[in-house]
Amino acid sequence: MFMATLSRNEFSMLNEVQGAFCTTIYLPTHRSGEAALQHADAKALKYQLKLLREQLEKEGMAPGALERYIQPLEALLTDSGFWRKLTEGLAIFLTEGRLVCHHLPFAPDPRLFLANRFYLQPLLPLFEGDGKYYVLNLALETVRLFKGSKYTFEEEDVAAWVPRQIEAVVGYDHEPRNIQVRSVPAGQRGASYHGYGEGKDDRKAEIMSYIREVEKGITRKLNGEAAPLVLTGADYLLAMYQTANSYSSLYPEHIPGNQQHSDSGALHKKTWDVVAPHFNTPRLAHLDKFMQLHDTPQTSTDIREILPAAIYGKVEALFVRKDSDIWGVYDPARAEVEIAPGPDRSNTSLSELAAIQTLLQGGHVYLLEAEGMPYEEAGICALYRY
Repeated sequence: MFMATLSRNEFSMLNEVQGAFCTTIYLPTHRSGEAALQHADAKALKYQLKLLREQLEKEGMAPGALERYIQPLEALLTDSGFWRKLTEGLAIFLTEGRLVCHHLPFAPDPRLFLANRFYLQPLLPLFEGDGKYYVLNLALETVRLFKGSKYTFEEEDVAAWVPRQIEAVVGYDHEPRNIQVRSVPAGQRGASYHGYGEGKDDRKAEIMSYIREVEKGITRKLNGEAAPLVLTGADYLLAMYQTANSYSSLYPEHIPGNQQHSDSGALHKKTWDVVAPHFNTPRLAHLDKFMQLHDTPQTSTDIREILPAAIYGKVEALFVRKDSDIWGVYDPARAEVEIAPGPDRSNTSLSELAAIQTLLQGGHVYLLEAEGMPYEEAGICALYRY
């Protein structure tokens, strides 16, 4: 019933569900604070359940069938363990006899949909521009690797890949000595080291041996990935790692200073701020290409053209305006679109359907505010592959 994360495969399975009554509920939720103490999230679901009951009664569902249908939601309201494990948001999907819940890493607007399929458009940001990346915190005491995205940030287990600390490489009888680094001009590899006390060259060699072993292990663990790797740590360790590095996607910007004891939420924010421009690049490139081709057959703002093109895999990039659904019915036999004045149980969001088909067939989908659209007045804009 409950799933903590939503994979692309699970998203695809939700998209394939069809039935007479498919209920979708989105709610912002609270991990802690006064709202959590006052059970505000359970109360919000109770209100949505009231609205759902009213809709089902209007649809003419028999009282006994109605009670059986909503029973899983009624049970959820009293599941204290469920309400203790919330994140920023919640997505609930209900069909007859089956309830699926997903925690969300963002707070959606509270919404209820009753139709013949689930409404998935608010989930699209999970699969476009969320940007997987890695963070490697270098320190002589230990090494920590994190895997992050716009919405997630978790530590990876690297015990089998890298030495736990410098002593594991150079032995436990070495004498710690101070070492510092001078920056070098841009474009030059390596760094200039200086220190004091006897054996500073030996100390430099010890640290470099350690860093090389760390680099080998991290590169093996990432195993040909293309996700950016952001470094954090003391400047001299970063310089040494850059010299040793063989990973193709080492990110050019880094975060100075040992983040060994930083709060993971703070480190997530720092690192996402650094890599976010990297993940905005495809959107900006597609937007620029759309504007260059805006008056040609390679672009469109007409859902009647866009939806069949998306289904046939023709859409390279789709720009969808938030909270601006185009409702109607699609006839796959004739590849025709009929637009309706608003939502009801017999139709669907045509813009959502186009977005999902674009995403599932390898295209890019950007869910944007009006000011971010190629044309503010357009609800949907498509850039075709050909």
